[in-house]
Amino acid sequence: MVLSESSENYLIAIYEKELNENITRIKDLTKILKVKHSSVIEAIKKLKLAEYVNYEKRGYIKLTQKGICKAQNIYKNRVAIRSFLINVLNLDPVEAQDISCKMEHFKSKKLIKTMESLEHFFDENKQIKKQYIDFTIKWLRNISEVNLTLEQIKIGNKVKVVEVIGDEATKKKLMVMGITSGVEIEVKEIAPLGDPIKLKVRGYNLSLRKSEAKNIIVSK
Repeated sequence: MVLSESSENYLIAIYEKELNENITRIKDLTKILKVKHSSVIEAIKKLKLAEYVNYEKRGYIKLTQKGICKAQNIYKNRVAIRSFLINVLNLDPVEAQDISCKMEHFKSKKLIKTMESLEHFFDENKQIKKQYIDFTIKWLRNISEVNLTLEQIKIGNKVKVVEVIGDEATKKKLMVMGITSGVEIEVKEIAPLGDPIKLKVRGYNLSLRKSEAKNIIVSK
């Protein structure tokens, strides 16, 4: 039986309960996995039929040896992925945990081993790891700045136009107003509800609707 991602989630939930020496009941799984009682019953029946769990009606759920082996493999994937996301990609632990729970079902052993290998490489080469992290932080900062649109810029800030997007009519209108790639724009005033936005462009003042400003990609 090839387990679905949903079935694997049940195995992991039971496995984690057993790691803490806690018994697992149907109501525990409804709470942990946020699913209906009937859904848990149906899933456990399938897992029992496939010999991954032992369960008697109104009793406790316990992993079989087959179930333990399967759950351990999935759990190891989660631990490896989470460690990689934190120690190599420098992600926040909470975000890393959430992502690793989604990625743990990947069946590629090569992917997991490659992650572990890269993490070990950085552990043994601290200077290279520092250079990589510094580069990544700088690169992400530059990307986030480039991807700003004009309506996101606060009063008093000056930015340069990277690109004007939208339909042809919008681009033509903005071009006529002097808003083209490379031009500097200063945000002078924003109405209380965000519309319109008053700007200084090429030495003169003009106003744009917020919907128009969203078509202007800028960098600080």
